[in-house]
Amino acid sequence: MAVLGTISGEGRVTLVDSFATDRCRSLGLPPPPPAVDLELEKVLGDMPQKSFEFTRVDPIREPLDIAPGTTLMDSLKRVLRLPSVCSKRFLTTKVDRCVTGLVAQQQTVGPLQLTLADVAVIAQSYTGHTGGACAIGEQPIKGLLDPTAMARLAVGEALTNLVWAKITSLSDVKASGNWMYAAKLDGEGAAMFDAANALAEAMIELGIAIDGGKDSLSMAAHASDEVVKAPGNLVISVYTTCPDITLTVTPDLKLADDGVLIHIDLGKGKRRLGGSALAQVFDQVGHDISDGGLIVCVLEMAFAGNCGLHLDLNSHGTSLFQTLFAEELGLVLEVSKKNLDTVRGRLREAHITAEVIGQVTGSPMINLSVDGVTQLEQETSHLRDMWEETSFQLEGFQRLASCVELEKTGLKSRHEPSWNLSFTPAFTDKKWLAVKSKPKVAVIREEGSNGDREMSAAFYASGFEPWDITMSDLLSGAISLDEFRGIVFVGGFSYADVLDSAKGWSASIRFNQPLLTQFQEFYNRPDTFSLGICNGCQLMALLGWVPGAQVGGVLGEGGDPSQPRFIHNESGRFECRFTNVTIGDSPAIMFKGMEGSTLGVWAAHGEGRAYFPDVGIQDHVLNSNLAPVRYCDDSGRVTEVYPFNPNGFHGIRSTGTWRRKALARGCECFKMHESGALKTVLERGPQKALSEYREWTGRFGEDDNGRTIILLSDEGLRFIEASADCTLDQAMPFTVPTFQKLSLSFEGLKELALVQVTRFTCGSLVLSFSSNHIVGDGLLMSKFMTAWAQACRGIEIHPRPLHDRNIFVPRNPYNIKFDHTSFEIAKRKLNDNGGGLTAAYSTFECLVAHLWRVITRVRGLPDSQKTYVKISVNGRSGLSPRVPDEYIGNLGKNLLDECLSQTTELIHEAVTKVNDDYFKSFIDFANENLHDDSLMPLKTDHMTVPSVWPNVEVQSWLGFPFNDLDFGTGKPFTVMPSFDPWEGQIYLVGSVTGDRSIDVHVTLFQQQLALFEQICYNID
Repeated sequence: MAVLGTISGEGRVTLVDSFATDRCRSLGLPPPPPAVDLELEKVLGDMPQKSFEFTRVDPIREPLDIAPGTTLMDSLKRVLRLPSVCSKRFLTTKVDRCVTGLVAQQQTVGPLQLTLADVAVIAQSYTGHTGGACAIGEQPIKGLLDPTAMARLAVGEALTNLVWAKITSLSDVKASGNWMYAAKLDGEGAAMFDAANALAEAMIELGIAIDGGKDSLSMAAHASDEVVKAPGNLVISVYTTCPDITLTVTPDLKLADDGVLIHIDLGKGKRRLGGSALAQVFDQVGHDISDGGLIVCVLEMAFAGNCGLHLDLNSHGTSLFQTLFAEELGLVLEVSKKNLDTVRGRLREAHITAEVIGQVTGSPMINLSVDGVTQLEQETSHLRDMWEETSFQLEGFQRLASCVELEKTGLKSRHEPSWNLSFTPAFTDKKWLAVKSKPKVAVIREEGSNGDREMSAAFYASGFEPWDITMSDLLSGAISLDEFRGIVFVGGFSYADVLDSAKGWSASIRFNQPLLTQFQEFYNRPDTFSLGICNGCQLMALLGWVPGAQVGGVLGEGGDPSQPRFIHNESGRFECRFTNVTIGDSPAIMFKGMEGSTLGVWAAHGEGRAYFPDVGIQDHVLNSNLAPVRYCDDSGRVTEVYPFNPNGFHGIRSTGTWRRKALARGCECFKMHESGALKTVLERGPQKALSEYREWTGRFGEDDNGRTIILLSDEGLRFIEASADCTLDQAMPFTVPTFQKLSLSFEGLKELALVQVTRFTCGSLVLSFSSNHIVGDGLLMSKFMTAWAQACRGIEIHPRPLHDRNIFVPRNPYNIKFDHTSFEIAKRKLNDNGGGLTAAYSTFECLVAHLWRVITRVRGLPDSQKTYVKISVNGRSGLSPRVPDEYIGNLGKNLLDECLSQTTELIHEAVTKVNDDYFKSFIDFANENLHDDSLMPLKTDHMTVPSVWPNVEVQSWLGFPFNDLDFGTGKPFTVMPSFDPWEGQIYLVGSVTGDRSIDVHVTLFQQQLALFEQICYNID
């Protein structure tokens, strides 16, 4: 620290050349006159002098009074949940903590990446070890009792955070001071003045100084006759140079059973609780030890290390709460047993008081004794859950609730990741770095890109010649891609992602024909490669460069609808995480030699979920090793579970919208060895069955009134024979893409029904039947499959179908008694039945009510979100060939707050209302509104719904005789719907076991399945 001058109070500004003065004195000459010697008034002119008058208001202080009987666990439950103490996960995963590639220490530490880092460290360059370190200190609550103590502790906290980085010298530390006070209110200005004086004294004593900062001195709001003011606060940010960024110490315990904890008490035995977190949680507010005291400090170290502790503390005559929760300055060190004596000796030489307070254990248990009396025995994970609870509650307001619940649940069983490299990392040989003619790589950036410098550094270190190329360079023709062997599109937020990620960047290429041609010619050259990171990867997808030209026009000319791209993460927000990946086989040169490796990498994106409009392209990508980098869990297993997979791909659905035909579809699986005779009857069986069910061999047409009719043209249905190159056991359990192959889509077909027989190498079969719902409903589908099975076995078809549609003519005149345009039938609020199912509800009603509640809970819908259950009702009491869509509604919050009996009664009430009288009314309504498409939803072939779908659709196949079908194969070993992969469907199917049990098929997002399995069997 350099002294530039002194304040004398003489009223003059004087500038003296000290070097010239010293020289004159050495020669025996008189000192030279001052270079500047002016009266202060001439320097300041007529600048008005301000004066401030403050009055002190002494705060009312009362000793902290802990109620008798309060246990340590009672206190920890409160303190660990306090926002100033708890996990800050809710702040860190939503911001980019790895941008620039120079971040050496960010907010999270340890194998579980907990938010407990003391100091921030950033590298100065990509090649050296020098850098800078920064730390923060603040103690606003203590300022309510003593502003001077707050100022000193803020400096102390900042420095005890900074100490964990290797710095050059304490004298090199500079600080920024941010003041926040309602300075014009009584007592506040005086408190800030006292804090400033205390701060100056402390910093002079330490030899550090403030060189900047800001102030906010209007921290109060006036409303009518009330004034609300924020507690006065001083935030000290200290920073300095760092000669070696690799020597940073983190607070996660690392030595397991070999670790010993040493407490360095900088408070010299004081154990004050005023303004502490303990006082705050008891409403008595007045790896450094800070918020929460010594107990929280050591617990956080155990949380981060995912280990246990055996602590034995000495109270030194103070109370239990003073020993554990006093927030005096101090440090806790973890040292190995073999180094313990050396460390203690060095501390004694420096006259630093320290004592051993416990040992680290590999067992995840916290055992705490004070003065030999056991005070705490708890699992580390249980206490960590308390510490994380507030953060997860806050996360629920900014992230998909089901994702929050998955992360919260998964944290209980997390362990240190199992990383393994199949190669030995090494620097590029110097002979390649010395080559004069290196391959040129164009590092291309656009407005908003920020990953260009680290990318250039990486390619330079690999022996390439990186060029910094802007899109303006290419657009102006100042440079051409012809001279480059490689292109790299870097990460960042091009055009601030206003049009979604990389949309603006891709448009600047696709809509400029000369530039588009230049990129396409580069792509087609056989001697080039390309790489896209983050925003650049999103750009390459939009350009059609990945997964390749087989998708359609390279560069996405014309907007190829089958082109894969990246869409918003399933969690609904930007995700920045240090996650695990495994490297598989790949044709890409970048991954050569890395196959089989599992390692940790940064993932930072808001739109990282791969979306494949064409499932065939998705299969091609996965089967051709074009997606070699896969997210994996802590054990190295490929996973789709959040947060190991932070973007949500690929679960049961990866589209923002979905479309489907109005279909009835089902699959049956038979384990057997097929004979030639069986093959013949399976193919001929439908012919005989269709002679009775001619409607499915016809085509749609219109009558003179424009009404849809079925033309009995006997053109036939579509029969598909398929084969699989695996056994049935190997194929199960079926994934969504497999389901789609077992029962192909109706898209573009004129036929009204589709039969598919899929044969497996073991001789087993999967039979699927899909039909247009306008022809017949699910029960009719089951009757046809029964007829098919009977025909295969040479049995006469029975019962015979009834083809007389005159049964369903409207009445004359129409008699419409019900509102068939409303989605809600049962609206009334039900009284609490006490939580039990006391009424005589059917199994169907109870099961649907429970599943509706469970699915609503795992989706994490907002409280105000309307959620409906859509139930297909069997109205076959002599009148209706089809039923309307019946919806019953409730708010998500109300649904979950009600007991199960209330939801069951709601469903029972709605289903009961859909009777013969209702169906007659609907037939009249449908005919009266025949040409109003908005009121006839089933005339629309496709339907589009939002990606966040709050509703549930229930199909009951409980009365269908699928389980008794015998095509000469024996009975099926499983029956399932071959539904389209959209979320929120429930199919109830009678179990093939014949024990009257029910198989439930539910479609959910992949990240919701774990929570669904966890709570499905809890009936509340």
